[in-house]
Amino acid sequence: MSPTTPKVDAVVMFDEIGVVFDRDQYRDALSVVDVFHFYRRTHQYHKYRPADEEFEANPARARLKFAMKAIAAEVHERHRRWTWEYLAERRDMRKKYVEIYVRKLALTDAKPLPAEVSTNLTKGQDAADMQDGTALAEMENTLRYEDIRFFRSVARKQAKQDAATRRKLEAEKVASQAPRQTWGQWIWGTGPSEAQGGGMTEDQKKELDDIIDFDAEAAAQPVGTTPNDYMKARVAAKLNKGSFSLRVDPHGENKDIIALVFDSFSADAVQLTDSVSGKLALGGFRVYDGTTSNSLYPQIVRVKDLEDTKIGGPSRQPSLAIEGTEGALSEMGDEMGQTDAINDPFFVMEVEHNPLDGRADNALSVRMRHLEIIYHKGYVEAVVQFFRPPESQLESITALIDAAGQTLDGIRKETRAGLEYALDNHKTVDIKVDMNAPIIIIPME
Repeated sequence: MSPTTPKVDAVVMFDEIGVVFDRDQYRDALSVVDVFHFYRRTHQYHKYRPADEEFEANPARARLKFAMKAIAAEVHERHRRWTWEYLAERRDMRKKYVEIYVRKLALTDAKPLPAEVSTNLTKGQDAADMQDGTALAEMENTLRYEDIRFFRSVARKQAKQDAATRRKLEAEKVASQAPRQTWGQWIWGTGPSEAQGGGMTEDQKKELDDIIDFDAEAAAQPVGTTPNDYMKARVAAKLNKGSFSLRVDPHGENKDIIALVFDSFSADAVQLTDSVSGKLALGGFRVYDGTTSNSLYPQIVRVKDLEDTKIGGPSRQPSLAIEGTEGALSEMGDEMGQTDAINDPFFVMEVEHNPLDGRADNALSVRMRHLEIIYHKGYVEAVVQFFRPPESQLESITALIDAAGQTLDGIRKETRAGLEYALDNHKTVDIKVDMNAPIIIIPME
């Protein structure tokens, strides 16, 4: 292990990866989502479903009975959540869950409670801990996922406050303790020495260290410590060419309406002794339009600097309708050796935690070159039409969008909480952004 040779080294290399998503696959995916959404809506009412004998005897009465029971149970549950008994029960459960979970967080090495490992007492285990583990497991079986997340967040906050208070009390106790008198001091009638460390001030210690050529910081480090720039692990992934296409009428015309093509993609992660860094780079990036035939500009998105070095001009751009995605990939592969996409990539992002130079606690660097975007409504309408769901599945799509919105809202809150924690603990972040503005072209026709 050295600054250039890691202890663990892994490299994954791909030549070409292409993904095609057609309209039929999108329809089938929506059907699967719709089935799961329907099952999730009706699963809570399965316990009220009448027996098969009742359906055979009188189907209409069985369905009416089923509907009445389901509606009555839902109304009863909705009203029960606003009763004092339910609020008191939830309060007691929250207090109990937080109390037990705080004790669980206090265990060393994040060990689980005894009941989470085995239902039988073993030697060395306490019966109280076993009861806590059983009670925690029972509550998690009855509580909803949202309630468990909320209770655990309250418990973590309380655990941090308890730990900080305990450390403060211990420091005050140590500071308030009077120095004890030794037997020798009692015999000779002297008191305890108030000056610690030989009665020398910091300036005197520093002067003495300079005289004897002693480095206190170097001596404080244990013998055999690994240098900070030594690599523990390195993982690298490389992809020469890749594409993603949207295709309509796969069993007939088999036409790609839009295709995203990129090359020289790389992702690297390095773990040093006390720091971690990651780098993401993308050499070239293009988007082809397949909706407009005989277009002079089938490349609706491209990296401007790389394309300006190409010989031929706009008329030599491959058409997606004629040559397909394979032609675009072939052209990009021919130009990989003629451009500096590897040495000067289109997009680069670097992330570091505890950088070696110590300039900040975390560092983020983003660089992007010019993009040229040609806009017309043809491909926009084609993409919107491709992803437009059938009217029968709009409810499932709405539920999926709501779930995605809740997830994004949770990520936003966690990110905000992380930033607040970094500010409270005086964490520093070094951010460098060098992004060239894109050039947007809107043709008159």
